[in-house]
Amino acid sequence: MNHSELQTPFFMIDEAKLIENLEKAKTLKELSGVKLVLALKCFSTWGVFDIIKPYLDGTTSSGPYEVKLGHETFGGETHAYSVGYTEQDVIEVADICDKMIFNSQSQLAHYRHLVEGKASVGLRLNPGVSVAGQDLANPARKYSRLGVQAGQIKPEVFESIDGVMFHMNCENKSADSFIALLDSISDQFGHYLNKMEWVSLGGGVFFTWPGYELEKLAAALKAFSEKHSVQLYLEPGEAIITKTTDLVVTVVDIVENEKKTAIVDSATEAHRLDTLSMMSQRLFAKRPMGLSITM
Repeated sequence: MNHSELQTPFFMIDEAKLIENLEKAKTLKELSGVKLVLALKCFSTWGVFDIIKPYLDGTTSSGPYEVKLGHETFGGETHAYSVGYTEQDVIEVADICDKMIFNSQSQLAHYRHLVEGKASVGLRLNPGVSVAGQDLANPARKYSRLGVQAGQIKPEVFESIDGVMFHMNCENKSADSFIALLDSISDQFGHYLNKMEWVSLGGGVFFTWPGYELEKLAAALKAFSEKHSVQLYLEPGEAIITKTTDLVVTVVDIVENEKKTAIVDSATEAHRLDTLSMMSQRLFAKRPMGLSITM
């Protein structure tokens, strides 16, 4: 079916552009040894998972429903993380996840016994440093609830976990700034990392951005992995889908009050808020029943 025959609103995904990003992901994996798990909180359109699955190693989640979605529709490794789990949440996902990552030492203490023997157990750490374009997306901002600060760590906790997770980037387009974060992590947590089997470095690393120094990133990841003898993970979301998808809507009316305002058949708040807040361009195309706007 031609996309012009579809009823708006809809997201139009360009398969060729998606594969172009996935090929870069494949190159990064081959050069560095890192494993990549898709961040479902960013992209969960399972209709194209068959395209993505051959390139990535699994999925990561921000809650129990995403854990189930990843397990049922994507396969591979299923990582379970949430800022705050209830006991029932943990019980529901313990049998279907490969890694359970807790956000705090108290959550770990309360629920670890429900996971042991079923999944690898991890803890999120907060390095206090980050690269993020806005404070809302900065996991290291003041009063952050995300992960355990270095000064609050109980050393004995590392005797009962298999790995740790950091998330400290949002749309980081610089390999050099990411490498600086790696150095900071090694300095602060290196003696703990040496005891771990795996380390997840989270998402927000924009390695598919035009001009990104992919080989430099790969070399740094490989060196970090070898230094601490750990399997590394990244959790790409936007890096996989950037510049692949358009929100197509139809103008149903034009209101004039000193200026013209287009009324469309979609609410940006309902169809991804970042379509509104992060929009970089608008493309217009005529349709039989009016004007279609691709954002």
